[in-house]
Amino acid sequence: MLKLLKAFIAKLSTPGITTPTPTENLPVETQQPTPVDTETPDTTEMLYGDSEMTENLKRLLLSEEETHIEMAFQILKGAKHPAVKRIPPSTSTNTKRIWMCAWFSLPRPNRYQNYNPSIILNGCQLNQLPGFLGDLSKTIYTLHLAKNQLKEFPDSFFHQSSEGWESLNSINLSHNDLSEFPRFLWTRKNLDSIQLSYNQISEIPEIITSLSGLQRLYLGHNQLTQIPGILHKLTSLRTLHLAGNQISTLPDDIFQNTQVKEIHLSHNTFIDIPESLLSIHSLKDLNLSYNSISSIPADAFQNWKLLRSLNLNYNAIQSCSLSHLPNLKYLFLVGNHLRELTIVQGSLSKLQKLHLHHNRLTYLPSRIGDLQQLRELHLYDNRLESLPDEIGALTRLENLSLGKNALTRLPDSIRNLKNLRQLDLTYNPLSDAEQARIQSWLPHTHIRF
Repeated sequence: MLKLLKAFIAKLSTPGITTPTPTENLPVETQQPTPVDTETPDTTEMLYGDSEMTENLKRLLLSEEETHIEMAFQILKGAKHPAVKRIPPSTSTNTKRIWMCAWFSLPRPNRYQNYNPSIILNGCQLNQLPGFLGDLSKTIYTLHLAKNQLKEFPDSFFHQSSEGWESLNSINLSHNDLSEFPRFLWTRKNLDSIQLSYNQISEIPEIITSLSGLQRLYLGHNQLTQIPGILHKLTSLRTLHLAGNQISTLPDDIFQNTQVKEIHLSHNTFIDIPESLLSIHSLKDLNLSYNSISSIPADAFQNWKLLRSLNLNYNAIQSCSLSHLPNLKYLFLVGNHLRELTIVQGSLSKLQKLHLHHNRLTYLPSRIGDLQQLRELHLYDNRLESLPDEIGALTRLENLSLGKNALTRLPDSIRNLKNLRQLDLTYNPLSDAEQARIQSWLPHTHIRF
């Protein structure tokens, strides 16, 4: 059977016949295929055991040429494969394609349960929409067309299937060449997720407010310079990704009526934390890394009682007072200009990771010992000459990075860090005697001098 398939595939390289390059997660999942009868030899394992054969079958199925679909059908039929066992020979080519694609979209055909129908055509070098998508539109929940070469979505395509796409709740068009939102989106009332990252979009149209159920909006790495305030009408919005644009401000009322939990604004041009962010009570994950923020107001965090992760890496922050963050677990302040760090008593009781490397700290506050849940403390490449005795209170600490500082000794309390697995002390002026003393205190710790 493999020889037969390769012979058919060879025909695809002849002039005038072209097909898209397949990827490992091609293409369609539409309905539950017929279970394999116990008395029938299961050739599925054989097909999946030969990755070349499986990918070539997918290549045939993805083709717009009816002869290629029939080739795949005959090959599988000749092998008595369960994917085609119940398909009558008189079935239309389109239906055969839908059925066979539904089978081969599953990673392990014998183990699926309750899959939502989806179309996955990522990385297929498509520059236009395949015609057979319209035939599948009535039952599709998710549509994945990422990493292609799409420049537009013709309105005619979706008008032809006006009764379809009503079930669509998620669409992924990231990594294409789109310059605007596809207009058909505005009539898809069930959409809760739109992924349009890595395109050429420069504007968010006001009609986006028609998607009242939208929960996740991904617009990272586009050409956006402004964000409209009308996003506050998206009251169901929970996740907003706008990284990698040229945004410097946000409207004051943009999150007024939302319960947004996750916001990514890294790689933009902010010089301070927008006021609209400081008022969000529901926020759990905020990424403002790679901007130009130079200062943080003293009361900046007072509304972020639910915040779990804060990423301020690679800004220009010189001082930071950490307070009002009772649920924060991960704090990243790498690559700033920090000279001073203030920890307010009881403000970081759940903190597990604190990354402060590549800064200008000359000392640590004694309140560092209050961080009883801390597992990781990274202080590489600062200007520390000593550590406070209170660091010995961090008994849950597993990873401590102190390389590239000016430490000549460590406090005796360091011996209390019984759970410490990794200790980096490279590029410090520690004497041989001090190194031996540290090793005797922490015999089970991997120490780098």
